[in-house]
Formats: sequence, structure tokens, C-alpha cells
Amino acid sequence: GGDLVATVGLIETPNGAVNVVPGRVRMSLDVRSPRDDDRMRALADIRAEMAKIAAARGVKADLHVSYDMPAAPCDLALSEA
Repeated sequence: GGDLVATVGLIETPNGAVNVVPGRVRMSLDVRSPRDDDRMRALADIRAEMAKIAAARGVKADLHVSYDMPAAPCDLALSEA
């Protein structure tokens, strides 16, 4: 909610085929917010939901943070443009 944004930028299905459910999927997820606490809370919620779904479906889900930068305010005039 609010200013929080999450974007999937990449989805890979190694050895995938048109009519086959993939055995493995790799994806990127960019979670952004002007407030670090909101971003970290969202990441914890995403991690918990992934674990819940994986357990219910009997699959494995891993989340690896490869890039983490603190929130940086943007110039108001630039944001309004």
C-alpha cells in the first residue's frame, strides 16, 4: 500500500516448454519504498507468503536478496514532473 512498489523484472524457466509445467522457475523482484521500514516489512510478508504457498503445494521456494540499498528521497520538482 501507499508508496510501496514491487516489480517482477525477470522470469526464467530453465528447460521449459510450451506444454510443460516447469520444474524450476527463477525470477527477480524489485521492492521499493521511500521508507526502509515499509520495504523491509513488505519483504518479510513476501517471504512468509512464499513459504506458506510452497508448504501447501509441496515445493521448495528460496528468496535470495542480491541487492539492498536504503531509501533515497527524490527531488520534489523531479517527482512532480
